[in-house]
Parts: sequence; C-alpha cells; structure tokens
Amino acid sequence: MFKATPNPPGTDDVSPYESADSKKLNEAAERALDFHFPSNADIKAIPRIRSTLFSVDPEASAETLAVYLVETLASVDVM
Repeated sequence: MFKATPNPPGTDDVSPYESADSKKLNEAAERALDFHFPSNADIKAIPRIRSTLFSVDPEASAETLAVYLVETLASVDVM
C-alpha cells in the first residue's frame, strides 16, 4: 500500500523567534498571559477574607436549621 505522506509527515523547522516581529508578538503574548493569569506566588500573596455568606450561627438549634432547610427546599421546588 502506498502512502501519500511520509510517516510522520515532514515539518519545516521554524522558530517563533526567527524574525523581529515574531519575537515582539511572542513577548506581547507573554505579557498578556502574565497580566491575566497571575502566578501561584501572586495568588498566595493576596490576603483572604473569610466569607460569612454561608456561615451558620453556632447557637442555632438543629430544629431551627431543619426548618430553614425545609423552607429553602420548598422555595427551590416552587421555582
């Protein structure tokens, strides 16, 4: 059986830094990625604020929590 392309097909050896324009584009892409996707060190340096949106009152009884749960699920069922 004859194959039209070699296995694997030949590729041209082209460097992304071959011309001055491609080097500038690559540097711009790196800057954009660094701006939009911070490194792990940058993420860990940001102080975290504890969210109180889903916090439960430690003094709430189990019955109170069950009542709120039933009311919330009933509301979701209606929606």
